[in-house]
Amino acid sequence: FDVRAVDIEFEKPLTPLGFTLKMEHGQVKVARIIQHGFVAVHGFLSTGDVILNVNGEKIDSSYNVIDVQSLLQQSTGVIKLKILPSNKPYRLPLENYFVQANFNYIANSDKLLPAKSVGLSFKKGAILQILSQEDQYWWQAKLVSRNGPSDFCGLIPSLVFEERRRAKTFKKRSRSNGDVDATCTCYPSKVKSMKHSYSSVSTEISNTLDQYEMHLYEEVAQVPSFERKSIVIISTPYSLRKYLVNTIVNRDPENFLKPPEHTNNPNLQSDAITQRIYLPTEQLIGDIQSQQFLTVSKQDSYYTCVKEESIKDIIITDKFCVLDVEEQDIKLIRRVIFAPLIVLARTQHISVLREYSNSLPNRHKLQSLSTHIKETDRVLSQYGHLIDVVVNISPTRMVENILEA
Repeated sequence: FDVRAVDIEFEKPLTPLGFTLKMEHGQVKVARIIQHGFVAVHGFLSTGDVILNVNGEKIDSSYNVIDVQSLLQQSTGVIKLKILPSNKPYRLPLENYFVQANFNYIANSDKLLPAKSVGLSFKKGAILQILSQEDQYWWQAKLVSRNGPSDFCGLIPSLVFEERRRAKTFKKRSRSNGDVDATCTCYPSKVKSMKHSYSSVSTEISNTLDQYEMHLYEEVAQVPSFERKSIVIISTPYSLRKYLVNTIVNRDPENFLKPPEHTNNPNLQSDAITQRIYLPTEQLIGDIQSQQFLTVSKQDSYYTCVKEESIKDIIITDKFCVLDVEEQDIKLIRRVIFAPLIVLARTQHISVLREYSNSLPNRHKLQSLSTHIKETDRVLSQYGHLIDVVVNISPTRMVENILEA
């Protein structure tokens, strides 16, 4: 008999009790308390409490977590517990930490979830309020709608846990396909540190590292409504996004402007829409390596670069800055000062690709529709968490959908 043992009695609620159990050193202990749940609200239990007795039945080393869960589930009326308190201090829940989920999660299908009754399912794009990160593998969260956070607080996989699970799955899939090079064991934190060591001229290396970087949760905050200051278009092929930018600016030059471009292509001259500044290849590459440009695009052996100051000069005139960028440069321009609307343009019509390709110099080859769709899916997979709008371009609605967005 332990003099520190405490007896607890309470009426079994219609809702889940709001705590999970674990085995530790032959004892059944409280693993976690679900924030805002029944037990958390009434303060009956704390993390680490040892369950000694359930409704008069002694819990010894022969009992496991499932046995105790069954006793609690089968209980009716008043539940009587005897516990050995852990005396751990209560941690206040996080209140102002919100994330956007960039993947789908079905709690009932997760075999590793500690308890199905406390799992929280969500869809890609859902906003979650994180209330507890005390457990390194399972966070406690609520779904957030336009009306605010929901009443139910449940368990979701933590960032570290989901990253490791997906990395392990990816490695197994790659080995089964015989792809040795694809078995990347780098976790996102390591990938990010690797990316910082490359300059913006190494777009191929940056794009390769992006493939292994996981964007599972992205911290967000509720802000008042605001006006966009720039429109950023990404698309494959290169000719499609160039055509869209030029068409938007040409349609309404009083409200839309395109920033000056620095290029090493001597055949590209300035026109009514675009001011182009020619620089010798060696000088331009040197400027790129010294990070004088915000965005860098490469087509064949020619570079097209835009400076940050050029975008700011347009924004301060209260006009919209319209530009196209490589997908890996979205992160650089997605800043408050630019307030960009990131648009991914795609089409299901080969006639659209043919028209856009013919509108530019002959060196822009016509891309097949299947290649365009495949590349668009790749961009969405890697950078979908950074894209605001996906616009479907049709032969009859060239840029209307983008302007409406």
